Amino acid sequence: MKQLKLAALLVTVTLLAISTGATESPGISPRELKEAKKLYLGKCAKCHELHSPAAYTPMQWNDWLVKMSRTSRLNPEQEKMLKRYTELLREMAARNSGQTNSIPK
Repeated sequence: MKQLKLAALLVTVTLLAISTGATESPGISPRELKEAKKLYLGKCAKCHELHSPAAYTPMQWNDWLVKMSRTSRLNPEQEKMLKRYTELLREMAARNSGQTNSIPK
C-alpha cells in the first residue's frame, strides 16, 4: 500500500510540476524532471522499495542519497538531479500531508 501511495505521488508530482511550472523552486526543468523520475525509478527501485524523502529529515535523506549515489554509481550530475527531484517530492508530500519531516516509526 505504501509503495502504491509513493508511486501515485511520483506521477502526481511529475504532472503537477510540468503543468504548473512548479519545478522552478528546486531548480529542475520539465525535461530534467522526466529524466530524474526515470533515474529514481530505474536506479533506486531496481534494488529496493522506494522510500519517501518526506519520511526522513533533510540531513538523514542527504546522507542516504550520498551513500546510495556511490552504490548505484551515479555521476555527479545525476546525483544533483536526483537531489533536486527528491526535494520536490519532499515539498509535494509536505503540502499533501500538512506535515514536514516526520521520521518513520
